[in-house]
Amino acid sequence: MPLKPASAKVTEIEVSHDVVPVEVDGTSVVWANVTIHYALQGTTQEITIRVPVEVDSNSSPEGRRAQALQSARALLNLACTAPGMTGVEKCDENENSAPNSMEAAPLEGLAQELGLASRRTRPSRSKISAG
Repeated sequence: MPLKPASAKVTEIEVSHDVVPVEVDGTSVVWANVTIHYALQGTTQEITIRVPVEVDSNSSPEGRRAQALQSARALLNLACTAPGMTGVEKCDENENSAPNSMEAAPLEGLAQELGLASRRTRPSRSKISAG
């Protein structure tokens, strides 16, 4: 049976930061690891994306986490559109790229977390079955 990545379920997203800032092009940054844990057809896997987060004395842990997630999203978008990446659809940044069907894509939560799709509520089950 072939593996179907679209059937994966995200089980956890972790964001950790290095403690010591470094200078990158004259800007002080800390490196963040965005780790996505997921289950795929009976296996558990993880992928880690390492991104820079600008050091700001006013930023909160939530702000640094959000910046790390946004940077990971930007890096994934860049990878999708890199030269030589044929057969990969470009990630649109508008709401129309979110799934429209009653059954949302299994990775929709991750897409929302990374900012690829806007957060939206789903109709209740009674409305789905009545429609």
